[in-house]
Amino acid sequence: MTKVKLMMDTTEAELLKRDRRLISTWELYVQYLEELLDSNDIDKGIKFLKELDLHTLDYTWIPSCSECNKLLITGAAFYSIADQKDKALDLLQKAFLFDHHLPGFYSEQDFLLEQQERQVRSGIPVEKPKKLEQAFFDPYFVDKKAPSRTEYHFKSIESTPFCWIEKGELNRKQQWCRISKKMLKKGDSLYKYRFFTGANDSPEEFDIIDAKAFENNDAAVKNKERYESNKYKLEDYNYNTNYCAPYISRFYKTLTGFNLQATLETIASPPVYPTQYILNSFTDKFERKFLEDDYVNGQGGGPYVELLYVLIKCGYLTDIIKLLPQLPSHMPYLMLLFDSDEVRFAINSYLNNENHGKMIDIAIKTFSRRKSQTLIDLAIYGKENPLFLENLAICLNLYEFHFFDEYYHYPNWNIPEFSFMRKAKSVALLDFFITDIKSIPILMRMKEELALPTASVEMFGTDRLAFSLPFLCRTIALNLAWHGDSKYELWFKVFSTFDNPIITKAFLDNTMKIIESIKTEN
Repeated sequence: MTKVKLMMDTTEAELLKRDRRLISTWELYVQYLEELLDSNDIDKGIKFLKELDLHTLDYTWIPSCSECNKLLITGAAFYSIADQKDKALDLLQKAFLFDHHLPGFYSEQDFLLEQQERQVRSGIPVEKPKKLEQAFFDPYFVDKKAPSRTEYHFKSIESTPFCWIEKGELNRKQQWCRISKKMLKKGDSLYKYRFFTGANDSPEEFDIIDAKAFENNDAAVKNKERYESNKYKLEDYNYNTNYCAPYISRFYKTLTGFNLQATLETIASPPVYPTQYILNSFTDKFERKFLEDDYVNGQGGGPYVELLYVLIKCGYLTDIIKLLPQLPSHMPYLMLLFDSDEVRFAINSYLNNENHGKMIDIAIKTFSRRKSQTLIDLAIYGKENPLFLENLAICLNLYEFHFFDEYYHYPNWNIPEFSFMRKAKSVALLDFFITDIKSIPILMRMKEELALPTASVEMFGTDRLAFSLPFLCRTIALNLAWHGDSKYELWFKVFSTFDNPIITKAFLDNTMKIIESIKTEN
């Protein structure tokens, strides 16, 4: 992503008129304030902050662009220098509420001590504090317990919510149990578990604990019972400092005002934009952006699916079902995508239809070995159930189940309810759309433009679309074959060129057999 530069002749009035949905707008705001801070024009900076009206930053999250998240902190520095410490504290607390970047230290002594320790550890020279950092070297912020850098707080098997726990045996030669301080040997009884992190970075490997040590720990056993019976409290999840979406960070820090219906309405219509991408033609040389500019909160609504999961783990399933008639029509279909017998049963009863859930299971579980007739059945089911297809399309477009990123997977497939998403298997849901892809915009744009998308904003240095892209091409090839369009050959050729561990020769051969069966069927 190219960083926008502030033009010398840009006026304050022009800045205030900019579209605040755009990343570039927040970049310019921060640059402008930093320039005013460097030139010590404090009064002008405070005037700009007042006119800016910072409530618009509430839902702003910008990937790979931490400077934009410094706006509240930079604003607080102006007020601190102007000796308006209470207003500075308000902005620091607001930044903490939405998990924006916070100052690390409120005294020069602590700052220099950390610098010296870092020099010993890594040889990095001691740096002088910058003006932004100096603005907060004041005992006022220490006395008032201003928020600062925070860390994870989830290490306890007694209290931290599990997102996966099961009993089993060690299947390797040996492994150290950190909790019992015991070396376990192959065949020893153990519990393997993962903690819910609320971030996308929970480890692939399970933590383990000796079974006897776990079962002799009454608090740990009770924690497991709460996980299995959905009896956690929302407060139990308020320990993470790395929630991706600012709204979710605020949600956990303002639980005293919890309102279930309002929370569900936000989950149903999350304050996000879809993953943004650039189309690159593979026939003619051109490049075209899907959106005019990169938008804030452009990561899709996946994190909000995890918030719905938390509500269910806290025992709100029955209340959620009661509220479904007051929520957007796609919400029960979103819940059908939870791999949970309890949730699936509740939604089947609500919709008075068991077939939708069964077909979703078939789509997911048979994807890697899909038979021709199974795919045809899925395609026909989508065609004959337009309400199902319409709401499933909304779920895909809002929460982006059909996208995959090894480092940015929301909802997290290390949660059992979402384990079907592992390694892009959720792209299997696209087979319901083989007869008509109009409701999936990215597929239509690719098909019409004869172009492949690449994400315009990288998530943690990776292209969010890279792993899913071959399967998007596969869906277009199948759609064209269904309608007797010979362009399917071009798209199949593109699909077959990708280097992807799922796309083996057997998978390619099977896809071609499916295409031949589709042509015969139609």
